[in-house]
Amino acid sequence: MKIQEAVDLIVDTIVELEETDEALTWEDECIIKKNIVINCELESIFSNEEILENIYTYEMFDTNQFKLTTSKQTEMISAWLTELDDYGINPDVSIEHIS
Repeated sequence: MKIQEAVDLIVDTIVELEETDEALTWEDECIIKKNIVINCELESIFSNEEILENIYTYEMFDTNQFKLTTSKQTEMISAWLTELDDYGINPDVSIEHIS
């Protein structure tokens, strides 16, 4: 599975929840993004708090805007899945199969 496919599957899962009581709030989204930045040591890439505050998590994977290696993106997906698990959200993505 490619990075973008994994991101798309995660986003699809989140979108499916938007019409339920289990939907993430924007505050949840901001907490998740900040935790990904901290856990993956991305402070130098996402140093502008205003930009980070105003993008969706999936936009953090935009390699045209942010210079990220494949291994760093895989680490970010793993951190994202861990964060979502804390909210009881479990997308059908296996980190071991991402390339």
